Parts: sequence; structure tokens; C-alpha cells
Amino acid sequence: MKKKILVMMRRGFLEFEYILPLLKIFSIRYEINTVFLNKKSFISLKNNPYLFKEWKKINKNYYIQKKYDFFFYKLINYILFKIKILDYYREKINFQLHNPNVLLKKVKINHMDKLKYIFTEYGNFSVWLKNFYGSKNRPKIIFFPSAPQIFLYKKNKMKDKKKLTGDLLLTVSSKDKRYWSNFIEKSKIKPIGIPFFNYVKSTRRTKKKLKKTVLIAIAYRYKLTGNDFLKKHTYLFDKLLNDKNDYKIIVKPHPFKQDKYLYKLLDLYKKKYKNFKVSYEALSVLCKKSDVMICNLLTSASIHALFNNIPVISFPFRDEFNLPSDNQKLGLIEKTNSIEDFMKKLKSALYKTDSSVWIRQNKNFKKIYFENKKTNNQVYNFIENYKYEKY
Repeated sequence: MKKKILVMMRRGFLEFEYILPLLKIFSIRYEINTVFLNKKSFISLKNNPYLFKEWKKINKNYYIQKKYDFFFYKLINYILFKIKILDYYREKINFQLHNPNVLLKKVKINHMDKLKYIFTEYGNFSVWLKNFYGSKNRPKIIFFPSAPQIFLYKKNKMKDKKKLTGDLLLTVSSKDKRYWSNFIEKSKIKPIGIPFFNYVKSTRRTKKKLKKTVLIAIAYRYKLTGNDFLKKHTYLFDKLLNDKNDYKIIVKPHPFKQDKYLYKLLDLYKKKYKNFKVSYEALSVLCKKSDVMICNLLTSASIHALFNNIPVISFPFRDEFNLPSDNQKLGLIEKTNSIEDFMKKLKSALYKTDSSVWIRQNKNFKKIYFENKKTNNQVYNFIENYKYEKY
């Protein structure tokens, strides 16, 4: 009988996209089971037809944690939280609320010793993991990225750090090892690159065509008011759609965070312009159809563009962020300072792809993202033979 793997999903399809190539290899020897920590993460995966289909191929059982599951324990836990002097009892109730064996039974795993691994993304600080980690005959707990983003260390932002209770943290690059060492022992951090890139050289070639395609990865509002968000994006869209070059515009909304102001903005332009399209396809697919990406300075969307050899530039929303962003520091995005600067760099990205600016941007990407590249089989073998030794 096969040993089991438990995949714990917190956010949605992006984390599954990252780990899918490895899970396919593991599924040959292991039975894959999935726990969705909330209903949104399941819906997110289900709304991505390709990933949902691939998940169903390798997954045996799954469970979606609902808001009112374990209601009795949650109620007692809440009452004890208010009564500080009863912390001892609260700890016991909290364990019952997050009892690993109860969770395993939800996916028809009857004994802890049948479970070999837990895979979960590195933003999961769930009490479930803490209780698994403290159990006898426990599985190895392996954290992995939920997106191809690199986080650089920022001293003034590393206060009140939570700890990741696990055995191994897979990361994209060695450049964010210092950042993640604030959450887990440095010796447990292993840079592996990005499994879904698989480090096959991109064969995309820029085709000469009359009408260029501009891909806009539109983010959520951050600190902008709804009206400011509408004002700034209508300014951008009007500038592009009224340009004499006659671009085709594809807008890719943020996969998780959307609101009424975004829908209002997109509805206005979908009705008004035939060259304006809103798409919920995967970024990896959209990048193959596009000639340039426009995005904010923080998003990991830029990495998909660079992998497909298309330039990345920002729209000048400078008042939203604390600059410079990590993407800027790493040389992965060309920042623009004004609408004039933006239009100048856009035309360069579309019609002067051999410019030193875009060549340098792509070199930065390859230097960083291919530095710690490991084939998926190499990563699989590393995990199978991994034994943590504290230095």
C-alpha cells in the first residue's frame, strides 16, 4: 500500500501551479490527498480548468475546511481566550480544535504513520502544522512558494516574526535566504528555482506583426481610494487605446483580490473598445500571446513575462508603494516616472526589443532565477533523501 502525502492549500491555484510538477512525480510512489483550509482556495483552483483537471488526475481524497467546522471547540476556545487565567485549558481545547488525527480522517487516512509528507505554502502558519510537528511518528513538513516572487531582507520590517514549524523550506532563489531565515532555521532552506519552468529554454520568438499586444496585469488597489484607482487606470487605458499605434489590450485581473471599482473600470472599456479584452487565463498562457507586460512594481506577474522573453515596465503609480521595490532592486522591471516616460519606454519595448535596456532586464532574470535551478527529478531525489541536521 502506498504511503500518503497531504497537501494543505491556503490561497488557491497559484500555490498548486508552483508545486504541481513535483506532485506529479511524487504521485507515482505516493497517494496524494488535499486539505483546503478554506472554501475560497478550492474555488480558486476549480476556476482554473487546466490546473483543476491536473489536480483531479493525481488526487485521491480531499476535504474543504468550512467556517463552522469544529464549532463547539471554536466556541469554547473563544471563551477561554477572553478568560486569560485559563490558558492551560485553552491550550488543550486548541489542540482538539486542530487535532491532526481528526484532520487526517477527513481524507480517509486512519493512522499518522501512513503519512510521509505534508506539502504546504510558506505563508501557512496554521496551528494544524504546529500540532503535526509535535506529534509522534509525524510526517516531514515541507514548505514551498505560492508564487515566483523573491523577497529581499528588510531590517525595519522584520518585527514580530511568526515561526514556520517544519523540516524544509523550498525557495526560488538564494537571494531570499536571509529573509526566510527569520521564520525558519537557515539550514532548512533549500533554493530550487521554479518547478513549472522546468528549466527548459524558452523557444518563444517575437513575431513581426502590425498590431502589438499589450498585457496589463492589474493589481488590487493597495492604498488607493476607489476613485483614485479609477482615475489613474482610465488615464492609462485612454492613453493606450487612443494612441495612433492601435494596440490590442489584454487585461489580466489579480487572481484573488478584486472589487466593485475594478469591475466598473473593466465594464466601461469592454463595451467601448473592440481592441480591449479582459482575460482570466493563466499568465503563462497570456504571456505567449503578448509583446510587453505592464504591471505594478511589486507583483510576481512580471516573472512570467520575463520567462517568455517579453519586456516588463511599470505604470507610474509611485504614491502607492514604499520604493524601491524588490523587483526594482533585482532589475526585473523598468520603472517609469511620468506618462511621457511611460509611453517612450512602451514604444521601445514593443519596437526596439534589441535595446540594451531589455537585454539587461532579461539577463538579470536568468542570472537570478536560473542560478539555483534544479530539475524536478533532482528536487524529488533531494526531498526523498533529505535528513535535517542541526548545525
